[in-house]
Amino acid sequence: MNGDSWSELFFQLTRICVLSRYFLEGLHSAQQEIELFQADYVRRHAGRATTIDVLSAMVWRLEWNSAEAERYLEMVADVEMHSAVGGFLLAEQRVLLRQDEPTISDSPRAKIVSELQMAQSQRGQARRNSFERALRNAFKEGQIAPFLENRDALLGMSSQITSIPAFRRRPIMLRLVNKILKSVDQSFVIPEPLRKIGFSRRQYRVVAALQGGATNKQIARQLRTTEATVKYHLTSVYRITSVSKRLELIEFMYKNRIFYRKLDVC
Repeated sequence: MNGDSWSELFFQLTRICVLSRYFLEGLHSAQQEIELFQADYVRRHAGRATTIDVLSAMVWRLEWNSAEAERYLEMVADVEMHSAVGGFLLAEQRVLLRQDEPTISDSPRAKIVSELQMAQSQRGQARRNSFERALRNAFKEGQIAPFLENRDALLGMSSQITSIPAFRRRPIMLRLVNKILKSVDQSFVIPEPLRKIGFSRRQYRVVAALQGGATNKQIARQLRTTEATVKYHLTSVYRITSVSKRLELIEFMYKNRIFYRKLDVC
């Protein structure tokens, strides 16, 4: 293959490999994969791949570091996007970072993603309805990946989703729902140093959000929980890491290579 066809295949492969690494092994592994693909692209084309920079933004968003995600999007703001894969990813990230409004598309995957994006900005029955439509489309198309890539939409919704009458009446659909929820929960990979000292997934979610400078209120909103719950998890984390302040905790994360210092990107 050559030309545009080769590039699209390369970017799809990059996306699959990077996200697989992220959901199975965590942030550091995904960053290493991104560096390998970016270096290969630079070697072939003597320039950075904008699509891979957008993929970096996606990984940082999944890691609750919206500041770093937005920094990568700013890098490509004035660059013409030639890749269809890159354009699709860029549109998704702008919506999820609240830079654009959700749009409805006709493709099966895009329909699922659109419903999940809308659910993020809705409440009550409207939110449950969006989840139900997304899950019905997932059942029809046999797709789970969009729920992993938009996993924050499901935070705090597990019990409400499994109690939707339409799913409870159909065991085959309820099995899919439970499979999606289990896959999403397992996708929150705890870095090895934290896992060894007893971190839970929920504790890591709270701590990861600190890297972007989020307040307790912002973390609670991101994770669909209460400020009291965030404070409870932070208190437990202070005890586990033997620190007493937020800044000490953040420094502990840098020291143990859990958090990244800002990357120097040309």
